Amino acid sequence: MEIRGYGYYRSPSSSSTTVTLKAGEVYEAVVKEQVSEREAIVQLRGVDIRFRFEGDVPPSGRVKVQVTGNSGDVVEGKVVTPPSPSSFETLETPELRQAATIVAQRQLPLTRETIESLRTFLAEGKGTVEQKLETIHIAASKTLDMTVKQLQAVHEALHGKPFGESLHDIVRAIDEHFSFTPIAKQQSQTFSELRAQLQQERNFDRVIEIVKQFADDGRHEEIAKAVREAIALKERGHESFARSRIMQAVVAAEVNEKKAADLKMEQSSSANKELQMVRQQIEREPIVAKALAMAKGSDVVRQVLGPALQGAEQLYRSGQPLSAKNRLLEAFNAAEKREDVPKLPAQKQMIDEASRIIRTARDVEEAVRQLKETILPRMEMKDINEAIERVEQMGKQAKEQLIASLRKVGERVEQPSTVETKAEQLKQVAEVRKQAESASTVKAVESQVREVARTLPVEQAEKVIRALEQSKQLETAGRTVEARQQLVQALRTVEEETTADVVRTAKETVRPTPVETKSEQLKQVIEVRKQAESAPTVKAIEAQVREIARTLPAEQGEKVVRALEQSKQLETVDRTSEARQQLVQVLRTVEEETTADVVRAAKEASRPTPVEAKSEQLRQVAEVRKQA
Repeated sequence: MEIRGYGYYRSPSSSSTTVTLKAGEVYEAVVKEQVSEREAIVQLRGVDIRFRFEGDVPPSGRVKVQVTGNSGDVVEGKVVTPPSPSSFETLETPELRQAATIVAQRQLPLTRETIESLRTFLAEGKGTVEQKLETIHIAASKTLDMTVKQLQAVHEALHGKPFGESLHDIVRAIDEHFSFTPIAKQQSQTFSELRAQLQQERNFDRVIEIVKQFADDGRHEEIAKAVREAIALKERGHESFARSRIMQAVVAAEVNEKKAADLKMEQSSSANKELQMVRQQIEREPIVAKALAMAKGSDVVRQVLGPALQGAEQLYRSGQPLSAKNRLLEAFNAAEKREDVPKLPAQKQMIDEASRIIRTARDVEEAVRQLKETILPRMEMKDINEAIERVEQMGKQAKEQLIASLRKVGERVEQPSTVETKAEQLKQVAEVRKQAESASTVKAVESQVREVARTLPVEQAEKVIRALEQSKQLETAGRTVEARQQLVQALRTVEEETTADVVRTAKETVRPTPVETKSEQLKQVIEVRKQAESAPTVKAIEAQVREIARTLPAEQGEKVVRALEQSKQLETVDRTSEARQQLVQVLRTVEEETTADVVRAAKEASRPTPVEAKSEQLRQVAEVRKQA
């Protein structure tokens, strides 16, 4: 229940103060003023409220009260008198007296029914006395009802059989011949393999089909969602955006998978180190009771050793301390050996991953880069390091061979420009802001707000999420209109910031125009042609000719290289003049073709571009919206 501070008696600074009370709980209160035979103004948890007692109002001062209910802003309850320790001496057993003391220390009502429940649980409950007292302590600290059923449920959760063992007993009770047959896990495609396959696939419909099959198992909801968004983008004619959305989702999933694998490896290593440290402490500890306490004090030891630790405790309680310690140390040794087993499969998995990278990489440099980034930091192997060093030393020759082969590869995945990305973000923010303005509650648009926050920069996303959480709290307190206004205001601020980013990015984005690119190529071709005309031999300018060929379109580059090879052959049979003339003629032809390309590109560039006009329109719309 939520009670507001009582009218006249509240201080001005606490005009809107409320206090949350729970029926059945015991609180410490200060009686400040009696207002009737059974009612008084008391201070509970720092707030003055009107309290109706079951009996007479106690005198002014501190008392303990148990809340039983409320009537409007009037809280109802009774005075609770904690039992004195001497009253527990009448209880028949030390265990029952200790249990009653635990309950009383937690300020829980100690009625006859509670004493009877404690007596029944201690007498009939399973486990040792220490375990039963621990159960009572946990239940009291959680302010649970001290009934036999409640205590048995808590005790089973703390000290009962593991869930798997209980499930097995149930199944065997139904069918004693039943056995669990492990199902062989099928080897699935990894994220890195999926990414490599998508990069090589040019047909977008085939890309959608591949990713759909990958996400059919239901474990990759983010990728399935990206597929749905990509299909919608494709239907609107934005195939490049659709492909980019899928690749972003796959890369993000791949990064998360690697982080999870690294974290699991670190946790395993940390657990193994903690086991070794605790084992060494136990070996040096002469007192067995302290050694057992050390083992129980480690979460890792309790999780890994489990039954072995319980068996050592039973041996100790039965008067066999040395056997208990030996049993514990044997369990430690067995656990440490068991922790070493997964290391070999993990190493084999990394070797398989390295082989896949080498097979699927587009070129040698990419393979070396991926091996350095993903494999070498996790695995020290001398053979791989030496092989990579040899490949890097051959880098120049390999680069020339790869450049010739890469000309045959299609265009890479097209990425959306910065201006287009910002414009899409602005569109999404504006749409969600409109939905928030017309929504009946903040909760109705929570999923849309969280979705658009994932597409925003970190700072803006945190601002939106923070506003969403604050709005939900206001809505919970019944302030729905204020909650919606706060969320809309945050979205409007982000919308204005994104609008400014779009205008600024459109103005700052400077890409080389086709005219500039072609003009630079023409300038280089003219320079190399002049060098060829004055060079004494073709071999003297071979390096310059090959360099200019790399900058030309594929067809022109191949024409120049072919002419260079033929000229070198003519020069080897002492036909130097004819060789130079043939090379100069081909360069002159390429020069004429490039000149024509420059003229054509200049004509196309003379057409007005829509960037400035669109930016001005966007600025005007933002200004009008601010005025509205």
